[in-house]
Amino acid sequence: HKAKVIITGKGNYAGITATATFTILPQKISKASVKGTMKNLSVTYNKRPLKEGVHYKLVPDAAGAKKNKIKITITGLGDFAGSSVTKTIKIQ
Repeated sequence: HKAKVIITGKGNYAGITATATFTILPQKISKASVKGTMKNLSVTYNKRPLKEGVHYKLVPDAAGAKKNKIKITITGLGDFAGSSVTKTIKIQ
């Protein structure tokens, strides 16, 4: 995402304006904290809870399930688009 800021001077700087353009880069979902089980999963980023379907998409690998653990792939959406991470969590 591209963003632009316009700075307008006041006081001794009245009448002077400056414009700057910058790029806002997406966050990396790999930096999110994943805790809990498949039935009670908590995904947070900087201590803020993320919502499935809004911030990430969750895909379990049922074929990769072993004993009481399963691999999941979390793919970022929205502000986290373009990144993914695979984690192993408990099924229950």
